[in-house]
Amino acid sequence: MTDLRANMSKMGIGGSAQRMDNESADTGVARRTWPIFAGFIVLIALALGVDRVVRSGYFTIQRVEVMTSLDVVDRGMVERAAWRSLTGNYLNVDLRRIETKLERLPGVYQSVVRRVWPDTLAIEINETHARAEYREWGVAGAVSSARFINLPPEYMLEVPPVLEGPAPYQNVLAETFRSILVPLTAAGLLPQRLSVSPAGRWEMELIAKPASSRPAFRVLLGREDIQQKVARFADSYQSALASRAGFISRVDMRYANGFAVRWIDDANQEGYQLASLTTRQD
Repeated sequence: MTDLRANMSKMGIGGSAQRMDNESADTGVARRTWPIFAGFIVLIALALGVDRVVRSGYFTIQRVEVMTSLDVVDRGMVERAAWRSLTGNYLNVDLRRIETKLERLPGVYQSVVRRVWPDTLAIEINETHARAEYREWGVAGAVSSARFINLPPEYMLEVPPVLEGPAPYQNVLAETFRSILVPLTAAGLLPQRLSVSPAGRWEMELIAKPASSRPAFRVLLGREDIQQKVARFADSYQSALASRAGFISRVDMRYANGFAVRWIDDANQEGYQLASLTTRQD
């Protein structure tokens, strides 16, 4: 057998067969590789084409239309704000960015922006009459329109409340106010001011309905469990304090249980009337 292979090798028969096998293998690899390579080239071409279209001057936004009737907000102000917030073209415009800008306008509680083919942005506005005025802690002077916080339209407020605190607390102030508004209004109380100091101490100012005939009084809330303290005070107010609301000067809720009340007649004194309290927390 060895002599036969040697003779075949000398005659070139075995080498030709091996070369044919190698050529067949190379051809098979090429056939398998070519579709992958071609697909890769097509993907690159498509990506470059899409990028060229997106970045080109085509598909520009030509119109901004407010689709809802407006009673609180000026239509022109909405359209101008949308144009100022618009970046890109019809294909890549950031709709959420426009909505966020619109919802900072006084009276715009919620906005929805949609694309309408081929060159229009359609805007729907949910208005609200309820607004709160935000004042940054320690900053004096007039408050611009950007300083207003729009509240849910179902809130009926006789007096626009003031939310006061350091800039990092702005969103926390708004969320806290929304959470305490329901129990307070249910108890017949109108929140006139909610503030938080740089040290994290919360305080609010309330007016008993009807607001025109009752003086405002302060409620000290401390640093923790603000919503729970407000709910506890609202329950106690309805059952024990509503009839004497006009005589309340200050309420101290900085206790684990209960609270302390200072009456207007005792405003110049240090004493409080204590109600079911244990130990003051802060």
